[in-house]
Amino acid sequence: MMQTRVFTIAALLLWFFFDVAVVWHSTSRSAGIALLISMGLTAAGYVVGLLFSVPKATAGSSHNASDKDAQSSQSARQIYSLNTNLEEVADWLTKIIVGLGLVEAKRIITFMLNASAALGATLASAEPTLNQPASQGISMGIILSFPPIGFLLGFFSVRLYVSRALYNVDKAILQPIDIQAKVTAFVAAANVPKQQAGVETKPADARDAASAVRETSNVVRRIVTPSALASFSGGRLLWVDDRPPNNEYLINAFRELGIDVTLSTSTDDALAKVDAGNRYDAIITDMGRPPDLRAGYTLLAALKQRGVATPTLVYAGSASEEHRREAREAGAVDSTNRPQTVFEFVTRTVGSRRGK
Repeated sequence: MMQTRVFTIAALLLWFFFDVAVVWHSTSRSAGIALLISMGLTAAGYVVGLLFSVPKATAGSSHNASDKDAQSSQSARQIYSLNTNLEEVADWLTKIIVGLGLVEAKRIITFMLNASAALGATLASAEPTLNQPASQGISMGIILSFPPIGFLLGFFSVRLYVSRALYNVDKAILQPIDIQAKVTAFVAAANVPKQQAGVETKPADARDAASAVRETSNVVRRIVTPSALASFSGGRLLWVDDRPPNNEYLINAFRELGIDVTLSTSTDDALAKVDAGNRYDAIITDMGRPPDLRAGYTLLAALKQRGVATPTLVYAGSASEEHRREAREAGAVDSTNRPQTVFEFVTRTVGSRRGK
């Protein structure tokens, strides 16, 4: 692609300088006037080329994206909207130019003939060796050659270079917002208890859900910043739970941030992964995995025996002070039953370890 862009612009510049050389050789004493007019026509063509190539900003999502992703992306664009003033002006002027060109085609041809005659007379007055047909022919060549060169240079410079630069800038702004929207949706969903089939949602439940979304949104905006995204990418998390589907929302949130989540359903399997040389930035474990009702503590003791100092959080059904104290004494960072706390722990731990 890079070779194509370079070749296209190089070919147009070669055409331009070839025409300049021809004009210079043909006009001699009047070359200054001819080249000045040629530059003006090239510049005018360049501006028109810019108008015809200004990229359009679209808010649509990929056809392969899920409905949830599409809704999240749309929400992001409601937070940040692209400035399309130049696009609208370019679209308006383009229609005017095309419309006038179609309606006034005959007058345009007449105007070009008159312009070439006037320019030819100017060149002939500065260059006595040029007769009227020759000077008018050179003038017509200038009029027909340089504006298209300018147009193509303007068109392709925007299409091949400026559009890509604008896309990269917009992506750098929109991507973190898209990720924030998706992660907020996942973490907020994890905070809301799953509704039982056939049970009508109460107003209090709706208020709790709305409150969870607002609280989660504030946390995600504080944590998921453009600079932080780079530190999350490539992070590794080991999640030990005998029922992985219970954690699907948080798992999706971490993966959206670029964190690799490895799932394990038993203490033995988790230890086998650690013994195999896998290194993790953080570990999450539940508490009871039948038949061991204190499997979380069993895992912590085994990790401590192996000298593994990976920060570990116990994610269980209780967050009482007694259980938190027991978890810390067993070697965990803390114990919690709040998905939001899990999110903060993982992002903080991965970010600090990867940001070193």
